[in-house]
Amino acid sequence: MVDFSRDEARLGVVGAGAMGQGDVPGALEGGLAVVLHDARPGAAEDGAKRVFQRLERLVGKGRLERDRLAAMRGHLQIAPGLDGPNTVLNELSFSA
Repeated sequence: MVDFSRDEARLGVVGAGAMGQGDVPGALEGGLAVVLHDARPGAAEDGAKRVFQRLERLVGKGRLERDRLAAMRGHLQIAPGLDGPNTVLNELSFSA
């Protein structure tokens, strides 16, 4: 079982399309570090950009604090591959 209160708890998201982009904001808002990967070159970066564009709109509407958004940006990492402790086989995997 993963202890999400630990700083090293990370959520691995494979696929930066609509589903992956939908999972990332909630995890970041919940304080998890997120590792995002997509097999298509550049897709993870594009997905992350879209996620943060939507979150910026929430800042503009007053539904998210700018400093919270900055912290969330610091908790997202783009993964170039599926090696190491965050190897995932499905869309979501929890690793501690």
